[in-house]
Amino acid sequence: MARLQKKQSLKEKKVRKEKIDSQDPAEDKKPAKALLSGSKSDTTNSKKNIPAKSSTLDQSAKKNIFKQGIEFLQEVQSELKKVTWPTRKQTMGTTLVVIVLVAIVSIFLGLFDYGFSQLIHAVLA
Repeated sequence: MARLQKKQSLKEKKVRKEKIDSQDPAEDKKPAKALLSGSKSDTTNSKKNIPAKSSTLDQSAKKNIFKQGIEFLQEVQSELKKVTWPTRKQTMGTTLVVIVLVAIVSIFLGLFDYGFSQLIHAVLA
């Protein structure tokens, strides 16, 4: 069975590309021994100074939630168009199978319950 891949929006692609571009290539070239040593000098010198996020970015993220909601609903609608819905005959058939199996399992469990309760009464009496 083939796996379905989730489509990435343009925003997600840009964010992913920015993450890859923002990685420091010097960090990848460090020897493993220096990374495992755990000294503070290695870790503090390798980090970049990243400025704090501004409040305008937070406001745009809040406004963007509506765009994300609309995009989500559009994707849901497009996915629902791809669904192959069962026919009435198929639905009735599978419903009947479920009802029969539930009846069989309930009878099976009921018999075991009755048997064990009789066994407990015989042992305790």
